[in-house]
Amino acid sequence: AVDPNGFLRKFVDSRGEGLHHLGVVVDDLDDFVADLESKDVRIPHRETFGDSRREVLLSPKDLAGVVMQVIEWTDKDCPDEA
Repeated sequence: AVDPNGFLRKFVDSRGEGLHHLGVVVDDLDDFVADLESKDVRIPHRETFGDSRREVLLSPKDLAGVVMQVIEWTDKDCPDEA
């Protein structure tokens, strides 16, 4: 169930049903981000989750309305799939 006050509900209410975001895993987030920034891709959100992972969210304005979540797993015990 979707939280009636959550960001996904707000997204669906404003844009209708469809794809909200894609998640991809990269080996080197810093290199990936540097390449994107050299192409003027916006990166509105950057976050670190303890010792397990770092991620960025790319602006849907640059990706046909879809948010892209790019993850680098930094913990050696990371899952095979994000």
